[in-house]
Amino acid sequence: MANPDSAFGSIISSVFSLSTPAAGSPDAAFADVIGTNASTTATPSSPFAALDEWENASDRAISRYRNWLAANMIKWLGDWIASPAEKHDLDAIKGPFAQHVGEHLVAALPAIPIEAAVEIAEREIVIRRLIIDPAASLLAEETAHVLGGIAGFIIVAIVETAILHVISKTDEQVVIGYTADQISQLVTGTINPIVDARQQEARRLLRALRTALAERDLPESEWRRIRQETSESIRLIDESQKDPADLRLYRMMALMSGVYRGTSVPADATSPVTLPAVDHDLAFTMEHVEVQGQTPIDTFSDGSLIIVRFEAEERLRQLADGEVMVADGPRPPGEFSVTLFQKGTIADTDISVPRVYQVGGEQYGVWFNLPRGTYYLRIERSDDHPIGLAAQGKYWVKAGV
Repeated sequence: MANPDSAFGSIISSVFSLSTPAAGSPDAAFADVIGTNASTTATPSSPFAALDEWENASDRAISRYRNWLAANMIKWLGDWIASPAEKHDLDAIKGPFAQHVGEHLVAALPAIPIEAAVEIAEREIVIRRLIIDPAASLLAEETAHVLGGIAGFIIVAIVETAILHVISKTDEQVVIGYTADQISQLVTGTINPIVDARQQEARRLLRALRTALAERDLPESEWRRIRQETSESIRLIDESQKDPADLRLYRMMALMSGVYRGTSVPADATSPVTLPAVDHDLAFTMEHVEVQGQTPIDTFSDGSLIIVRFEAEERLRQLADGEVMVADGPRPPGEFSVTLFQKGTIADTDISVPRVYQVGGEQYGVWFNLPRGTYYLRIERSDDHPIGLAAQGKYWVKAGV
């Protein structure tokens, strides 16, 4: 079987390309809509122009999420195919996985729950509540959050649907022999039609909103409020777009399915899973390169998760006479790694790869699909140095995603 890694760089680069879209591509369709909106005769200060800008922002966000999702899925599928057959474990990322991704990995565009955004989108009550009802107060109803909620609902639906479709197709044995180009075609061929359909849904909602506005003789104060709230919605959408280099989804899927091929995993600034209510304190100090055998962590069912949060700071070593040794030479790396292990009869057995934490910030490491048992933490740095580390943290145990 051909190793898919060789073409991944070029594939992902092409997925993220910001060059002029090819004719007939989804990007070209998005660009046409944006260009059409930009050429409308609506004055820059009108609510209709503001809604045009909202549609453009939604186009940008949906297109960006499609690119992010495709790159993560291509990279995960490459790991899955290249892994030994006994490691293929799609069951680990089926079931509630897509819902979990929608909740925790997709940026929260709306300030209202996704469920409310779904209800708004399905019943189109955004028009009745915010425009048609003469008693409606647009400010009180938080127009920006509702508009942002619809955009967020559409993006989450893209992510959830595309993941389930790609996984269901990956379950076929023929996929095992795919080349890198075939992997790319499978992923993009699944994602693009879903994105196109959701894009049309967003445009339909905006057309309905424009029609409702045109039928109302609203006072200038109401128009001003629409402009203000729509601008806020655009800000929410633009600020929450995915970074093209964000590979959290790929790493989580690869770790959960047991096919991750990296040598380490960056700890996350936020927990990628919902934290249980019960937590347990952790702390360590380090003057050399390793701390072993931290508090034993018990899991009581197979398929459990262990989530570990640390916040560490550098600390100078105290000498016996009470003086502080001043570091000479280069400062130590601003990171440390945490490995989960189990104690064996002959030697300790590491579980997966280290989670790498940065000094000076609060970060989370997660270990997935752990069998029932007792686990320990090993904390390490890359060198011995007079500047030590001190960290406070917590850990949680969760029974599956």
